Amino acid sequence: MEHISDDAIASYGAGALGLGILVLGVIYAIRGRVRIQPGRANKTVPRWTPFERVLHWYVAILFIVLAVTGGGLLFGRMTVIPAVGQEAFTAWAGLAVLTHKLLGPAFVAGVLVMIVLWMGNNIPARYDWEFFKQGGGFVTGKYPPAGKVNAGDKLFVYWLGLVITGTIVCATGLILEFPDYGQSAETMQLSGTLHLIGALAWMLIILGHTYLGSLGVEGAFEAMICGRVDVNFAKQHHDMWAEELMQMGVAPQSSQALKETNDDA
Repeated sequence: MEHISDDAIASYGAGALGLGILVLGVIYAIRGRVRIQPGRANKTVPRWTPFERVLHWYVAILFIVLAVTGGGLLFGRMTVIPAVGQEAFTAWAGLAVLTHKLLGPAFVAGVLVMIVLWMGNNIPARYDWEFFKQGGGFVTGKYPPAGKVNAGDKLFVYWLGLVITGTIVCATGLILEFPDYGQSAETMQLSGTLHLIGALAWMLIILGHTYLGSLGVEGAFEAMICGRVDVNFAKQHHDMWAEELMQMGVAPQSSQALKETNDDA
């Protein structure tokens, strides 16, 4: 593999991230927020356990810190040095490198737990193909069958993002962090290139995931805050999963009752 300079990766990476943000802005301007079509039922069902939510935010926060420190080092020559000068950047870079190295293994551990914990939810199902045929319902407003995790999240967030890209980023990061195990110069160079490209690709995937999980889709964000979602959100976006809950005898809880229970606690 021919070596690609860090400056070239930084240039293309900045362009890709900028384009990704622009595309999401255009989508929001045209489509707006995807609303719960019947309105809220004001009854909720459990979606993610406390452990799953803690794990999600643990990995998410580390991802942000590592993206800021790693991205600052990659894009520093283009953005940081012109703004604060070489001396200030050098001081910050030393802290960024140390932070990146210290938090890297903790991040890898979290990613591995995520892969194992959520694999069952992300096994492809026969009806997942309908999700792609209908564009996820994002354009037409007619939502295809979906389990607890829809086909788009399965493919892009879990398999392409977490499993494939995440494994590349984590593996190359460990190679770079622990260089004294017989790695050749070529291996270190290749690992550095793959680490940067993989990290930028992962950032693009997470941009889309963050948009859809917060601003883009009504009712999605609260799933990772309180662990529950509105019944009508579940039926609209995850109908197969909502049906499974009914068959299991999981009774929806009124939002007011849930609020009073939390207040009493």
